Amino acid sequence: MLDQAFSHRNLIRLCRKADIPTFRKKFRRLEVIAKSLSTAVESGGFVPTPFSARRKKGFTIYSTEDYANVLALRKINDTVRRLYRIRPSNRAAIVRQVLALLAESTPKTVLKLDIKSFYDNVDRDYLLRTLEQNHLLSGTTKKLLKQFFSTSFPGLGKGLPRGACISATLAEFAMREFDATVRALDGVYFYARYVDDIVIFTVKDPHPLCDAVEKALPAGMRLNRAKSTAAFKVQDCRCSIRCRCAGPCDCRNKCVCSSRKAPLNRMDFLGYQFAFPTITARPYDKRQPIVISLAKSKLRRIKTRIVKAFRDFAKTPDFGLLRDRIRFLTENHFVKTKSSSQRIKSGIYYNYRLIEQNKGKPEVMAELNGFLRRAIFSRKGPFSLALRTYLSNGQRNDLALLSFSSGFQNRRLAKLTSTRMHRAKECWRDE
Repeated sequence: MLDQAFSHRNLIRLCRKADIPTFRKKFRRLEVIAKSLSTAVESGGFVPTPFSARRKKGFTIYSTEDYANVLALRKINDTVRRLYRIRPSNRAAIVRQVLALLAESTPKTVLKLDIKSFYDNVDRDYLLRTLEQNHLLSGTTKKLLKQFFSTSFPGLGKGLPRGACISATLAEFAMREFDATVRALDGVYFYARYVDDIVIFTVKDPHPLCDAVEKALPAGMRLNRAKSTAAFKVQDCRCSIRCRCAGPCDCRNKCVCSSRKAPLNRMDFLGYQFAFPTITARPYDKRQPIVISLAKSKLRRIKTRIVKAFRDFAKTPDFGLLRDRIRFLTENHFVKTKSSSQRIKSGIYYNYRLIEQNKGKPEVMAELNGFLRRAIFSRKGPFSLALRTYLSNGQRNDLALLSFSSGFQNRRLAKLTSTRMHRAKECWRDE
């Protein structure tokens, strides 16, 4: 049985090495805080302190420097996640499955949907009542969860606080019934959801299905019609539709339709763009030609970061910092996960490695290379004067050696210290 106690041993297990620089405390000090938190919870004297709030992209993000708050929320999150077996969706696994299904040469309709203001529209009161009525959670865990939501998040509406570790787990708990309902809908043979992004493969009419999905959403939630794109259809070619053969069919042998020449559907999903034909390949056991590339939003974000890097250089001409920023974009690097403090690889290849499976790689990397070179050798624009003043020809050529294609194909690693990486990302903080 799961140990839900806020004991010193359980809390120490949730302390991480990454907390040392984040909270600017030695690990021994973190252990002392964990011990005092355990004593306060057991005696009933622990009261969560308010989180600080800041606005980012129109949303309120909550954070705290009180390590006792962080540990208490981590323990609640760990308990709820393990008791109810809540596992976050695997982005890479979903993308691979979507790619495999799109490659199947069968008629299908693909729905790509988006839930509007996902975290803001979770019915928190209903969620807390559901957890209160469930006897799996201990009384202490329920009490602390209520205290956090009543005192720690000033200005919070009916939803869940962005930035708090418990929010993702509670949101997944709230969506479990919805996920099961959509999977059981007539005609749905694949369904996946990654936070607020939904993809559905069906053989039925997409319009009633879309209405059924919205109806199944928890109270207060609705689809974002602006981001929920039209249905992407893959149909049999006209030869199959017009075929009236009663016996052995000669139409297939005479068919000159080609899925490679057909118009393409283009669907952006989870950072990738999938381009696939609107008609099925013939014969049916042949795989569809699929091109997977970067989504338009990701491509635009990388280009925006390039521009911001040069604009910041125009204000503070530090060539080393500019080079670090371009290397960060064109190459790969190590990052530490918040959950386990493990070092994992990230960057242009490791974030979008699936595009190496097809012809999507050269085009998108060549486009990014061209944009970067135009920025480096620009003679017009808002920062061109600063570049002519502060960048020598040798430095321009040095920057031109950095390439998205090389970073992707050779999986180049930029060896940047955590301090240099932190400085490099400063000009992109407002994203």
